[in-house]
Amino acid sequence: MKPKVKKKAWQEYSMTKERFGYTLSQNLAIGAIIFLVLFTLLAVPFYNSCMQKQTIAKLRTLHATLLQAKRTYDLDHEERGDLYDTGLEPEAFANEYFMPYLKTEKTCNENNAKDCWKNMIYKDLKNRPQINKSSFSVVLNDRSIIGFVKNNSMMSIIIDTNNVAGPNKLGRDIFLMYFYNTQNLPTLCPKETYTKYAITDGIHLGGYDECAIPFDVKPYEELYSQHQEDGCNKKSPKNINGFGSGAACAAVIKQNEWHIDKKYPW
Repeated sequence: MKPKVKKKAWQEYSMTKERFGYTLSQNLAIGAIIFLVLFTLLAVPFYNSCMQKQTIAKLRTLHATLLQAKRTYDLDHEERGDLYDTGLEPEAFANEYFMPYLKTEKTCNENNAKDCWKNMIYKDLKNRPQINKSSFSVVLNDRSIIGFVKNNSMMSIIIDTNNVAGPNKLGRDIFLMYFYNTQNLPTLCPKETYTKYAITDGIHLGGYDECAIPFDVKPYEELYSQHQEDGCNKKSPKNINGFGSGAACAAVIKQNEWHIDKKYPW
């Protein structure tokens, strides 16, 4: 009987490789891939959820801040809280209703708008570049930015909830609010169009449709429709008088009781 010969280390390694089919480096690579998959499945949704909650909190705070500014204005001028003179130009509008009551870091006009926004381009839900047409802008003390825009007779504000942090995209950190005045109706559609909905005077969350009807008075599912111009859907067509697909997203959040649901195009 022949005595057993002890195998050398390289021989044992070779036999292990043949038996299991993987080298140590291959096992480490597989482990890294599994870790990355688990990280993507668990960490990314958690991160998105945190970002969504932070965005909603900022949007809701800005909305409340603007409403409170108008309430203070009404006390000073003995006027009703839902009436805005949308016939004013953006800078005069801002100075009349908001500037005396907001805590601001900086104001900008058309000539120095980049001092407030840094980049005058944002993207819609289709990632199409859109030009920020704010003619008067304000950087608040929480670093959020408000830009006042007038398109035809429609007075709106475009909001950036996180300043220059990005992604500068509608429905993510860029949102719209729209001031409606029943005494100064838009002229984009016949008058009877505007009696279809119970539209109140005041500030409305989201932009407006092709007739300049505020998005937040329209049915929830309609705002998500791919056929709604500037709707909260990546397939929504652009309203030529609007701000791009995703302008309706603030109205969706408001109608969903300040929550972002699974349908939301985050």
